[in-house]
Amino acid sequence: PIMDDYGRLTDDYGRLSQDEEKIIRHLLEHKTITRKEVIELIEAQKTKAHEILSHMREKKIIITSGKGRSTHYILGELAHDQ
Repeated sequence: PIMDDYGRLTDDYGRLSQDEEKIIRHLLEHKTITRKEVIELIEAQKTKAHEILSHMREKKIIITSGKGRSTHYILGELAHDQ
């Protein structure tokens, strides 16, 4: 089922970068991700992780939940289904 969801997301959002794909796969499996987890997952610096997350938010692939240290990200579609 995760691959079905992944296929549907890539169809909906078009071409994704490898880093975006990694983040989406993580979110499909774990439901949430923090910026720290993104940094570790894509092996990037804070600035690069922030750019990718911002871009994904602009495309409405993910949404932000929480504030400050408890900020995490969830798939936009999952948020609407809850």
